[in-house]
Amino acid sequence: MSIARMSLIEIIVPRAQTMDLIGAIQNFGSLQVEEVPLVVPGSRSFLHRDQLSESQLNQKEKLAEVLQTLVTMQAQMGEVTVPDSDAIEAARATLRGDGADYLLLTVSRLKRKLNSLIRKHANITSDIRSLERYRQRLDELSGLLSAEDGLAELSHWALLIGPADRHQLEILTDNLKRVTQDRSRALSASKVPGQVSGSDVVLLAVPTEYASAARSLISNSDLSELRLPKAVRGLPLAKAVALLQKQGADLPEQLSRIEHDLEAFRAEQHKLLAGIEYVCSDTLSRLDAVELIAHSEMLTVVHSWIPSGDVPQFEQTLIEGLGDTVSVTDLESGMGQTENVPVRLENPKAFRPFEKLLSLFSVPLYGSYDPTILMAIVFPLFFGMILGDIAYGLILLGLTLWARRRWKQNPAIMDVTSIAIWCSMGTILFGFVYGEFLGDLGHRTGIIPLTVGGFRILPLWEAREDVIDELLVLSIVVGLAHISLGLILGIVESIRMKNRHHMWESIGLASGLAGLVLLLVPSLPVWLPVVVAKSTGGGFLAFAIVTLLINNGAAGPIELVSLLANILSYCRLVALGVAGMVLANLANSVAAGQQYFIVGALMALPIHALAIALGILEPTIHALRLHYVEFLPKFFVGDGRVYTPLRRKGRRYDD
Repeated sequence: MSIARMSLIEIIVPRAQTMDLIGAIQNFGSLQVEEVPLVVPGSRSFLHRDQLSESQLNQKEKLAEVLQTLVTMQAQMGEVTVPDSDAIEAARATLRGDGADYLLLTVSRLKRKLNSLIRKHANITSDIRSLERYRQRLDELSGLLSAEDGLAELSHWALLIGPADRHQLEILTDNLKRVTQDRSRALSASKVPGQVSGSDVVLLAVPTEYASAARSLISNSDLSELRLPKAVRGLPLAKAVALLQKQGADLPEQLSRIEHDLEAFRAEQHKLLAGIEYVCSDTLSRLDAVELIAHSEMLTVVHSWIPSGDVPQFEQTLIEGLGDTVSVTDLESGMGQTENVPVRLENPKAFRPFEKLLSLFSVPLYGSYDPTILMAIVFPLFFGMILGDIAYGLILLGLTLWARRRWKQNPAIMDVTSIAIWCSMGTILFGFVYGEFLGDLGHRTGIIPLTVGGFRILPLWEAREDVIDELLVLSIVVGLAHISLGLILGIVESIRMKNRHHMWESIGLASGLAGLVLLLVPSLPVWLPVVVAKSTGGGFLAFAIVTLLINNGAAGPIELVSLLANILSYCRLVALGVAGMVLANLANSVAAGQQYFIVGALMALPIHALAIALGILEPTIHALRLHYVEFLPKFFVGDGRVYTPLRRKGRRYDD
């Protein structure tokens, strides 16, 4: 049985060592703290529930604020490589304490620095975008102003002149010449060949002594003045243009420096931020545990579930850390099946990722059978039987290995990719069985069938399209075996649970299934006479009907029909696989119909990509469905209690 045997222990220490005890429990990492009952039947109550002090409540509030700040900072920093646990622990060790005030001060300081960098980055980016809109006009103005270098004491205005504004511009220039005694100038920027612009830039140059009169004429002309950014509007036009052009040249370098500083901040501080998050989470977990324990005037009492095999080691650890004043008593060892005992699964390391697939269905009840290893064996085979292509399996394996390297510090990703590795192996295996490589590409190129020394290597059986009938029969046999195993496990579990109703239901279904097989199977072994087989099958079926009628009432025998439907549903293993094969073959046919290889490859690529995407999605859904709907309900007892030990953040039970 891969469900660990659990013990409920009572720990008693002097009240002064309460937080030391909780810290020791958290460091040990395999105890689930329970609420201590204040009243014991038949005895006088002397225990009181522990309450958080005012300072602890204040600490809890500040730590929650720290965690919220960390969430905000992580969103601001964007995606960064998740540090490994050793790096986080090293960063955690650099902290000068774990007090809430110190952590809040540290995080606030880092957040201010991050906000400053982000604000500078946003401002420079905004300035670059703004100057980009002015780039063409600034270049035009710079050229026009350079033509005026020989004239001293001039004031300048830049106007945007469209086709409809030409007449107004002529009137304005005539008036300016009249006011300035023909000393004003109007220069137009020449268009860049091939450039389409809605308006031209016209530079008006007027002696400074006539600036006031010129300003009045320009304001009353209804012509649009080119408005430069707000920061330089008070400067003379020549200085403003020169300053903006200098900024335009300097800003990319400034942006590069800020981006480098941001990246350096991420690289230097994300480990520290993760360490602070771990400290906050651990402290909050300890404070939450305080409200589950009880105390008398002198002592603190803690109840915890712990794997029975860990009790001696934990007791020794407590004595070494807290002294011989600690007392550990085994109150109850979890016996049989009960919903009160937390469930800790203990599977071989290679099979542990499949516990996640089982948890999507339910947590097994304590004391029941854990089917994780069965799922680890059968699920990849079902997946491979559907997809069954060597190239697709290799592509899936490559994507999986890339994801494991990219997100190697993410436990959920590592579990999913571990399952995907098994599935890719199953896909490659059945690819050899069917002889498929990108569908029928191997057959089209003459590589398949492949024989060595007269022995056929590919396919190991036959091409899938040539043995569809045989595959359908095989899928029914697989379904029959899978469901029969579920019924046998159901009988065994019912006996262990002492559940007579479910036991007789499972026996009736198994007997009925055996009878239907003997009655309906088209061919029998030569050593089994037909009369014997049919009469035995009829007896099994009659026994099943009577048993189901007695146990489940009139609706009982109908379960046999449902059982047959369950077995026939395994035909999806073939139907989905053939559909995927047809899609892959279609891609190859499209490519083969093109005159040029590159054109055919480009046309086949998206079809193969679709086939791979569907080939990953559909086998996953339907292989899980066969387990969740057809297999597990035959024996699985769920609704178990999730095991949530008090442990340091980032630590897994298999560490």
